[in-house]
Formats: sequence, structure tokens, C-alpha cells
Amino acid sequence: MFNIRKLILISAVLITLIGCSNNRFSNLISQAESHYKDAEYASAIAVYEKALDIKEDKEARSALEKIEKEVTRIQDMRDTYNKLNTARQEHVNIISKQELFDFINDVRGILIEVNNFDTKPDDLPSYFVDKFRDSYEYEYLTRALEIVEGTHTIGLKSSNVVSDADKIGKYIDDLLEKYPLPHGFNS
Repeated sequence: MFNIRKLILISAVLITLIGCSNNRFSNLISQAESHYKDAEYASAIAVYEKALDIKEDKEARSALEKIEKEVTRIQDMRDTYNKLNTARQEHVNIISKQELFDFINDVRGILIEVNNFDTKPDDLPSYFVDKFRDSYEYEYLTRALEIVEGTHTIGLKSSNVVSDADKIGKYIDDLLEKYPLPHGFNS
């Protein structure tokens, strides 16, 4: 009789612990989802990992992996965006035709990175890149590169290296001003 009471007591304690564990797991999943919706990716990842320490769950594991991939994509886009911003800042030092051509090639290379960015996943980086590269400002910048390069290649007398570098810099400014990095891309 004494062993049966112990067994019942132990069973009750275990059931209570399991219930608390499941409740904690559910609360952590809700927290992680909230962090994700608020574009707090590092927090979402950390909370999903805590939840998975309590209990392995396919849906939670899948959500964690999706966020980790999205964070990698955000980092890639942020790096490309920052390269364009750096190029914009460096345009003021251009004084020769060769420097202008190098600048044009650098900016063109960055735009190629943007064009090659995979926007098939349904996530924030895809949405941002689609809007960025479908904008008038992006198109104006692309065309300005072609026009400035063409006028300097054929040697038109009206072409001025400094003012043309400034013109391209202005188009980059317009693009970056109209499309700042979204919340969540900066962390």
C-alpha cells in the first residue's frame, strides 16, 4: 500500500512537471513568434532555441530554420546596400576619367548583386529587394551609368568627370533615401 501511494505521488509530480514544461514551451513559441513579427530576429532565434531545449518540435524547428535563412539573406542584402552607400560616399574623390569608369563599374557590379538576389522566398528581404530594384530611382541610376559611361567613352566635349560623378552620386542618394533599410535589417 505504501509503494502504491509513492507511485501515485511520483506520477502526479511527473504529470505536473510535464504540464508545466508544455506550458513553458507554448509561451516561448508565442514569444518567438512575436519577436519575429517585430523583426527582432536575434531574439526570435534565441527564444526558439530555448523552446527547443525544452521539447523538440517539427514546427518550431522549421520556423527556426526559416528565420536563420532569412537572417542570412538580410545580411547579404545589408552588405550589398552598404557597398552602394560606400560607393556613394567615395564619388566625391573622382577627378579622372579612369576613376569615373572604375566608379561606374563598381556601382554596376553592386547593381548586378541586387539583380541576382533571389526573391522567390516569401520574406522581408525579397519584398524589399523587389521594391528597391523595381523603383524609378533604381532605373534612373542604371540609365545614368550607361549615359555617363557612353558620353565619356565617345569623348563628348560637354562631359565633365566631376559633375558626372556627382550626378551618379545624386541618383544613388535618391535611391538610398527613398528605400532605407527596413527595421530588422540593421541588427
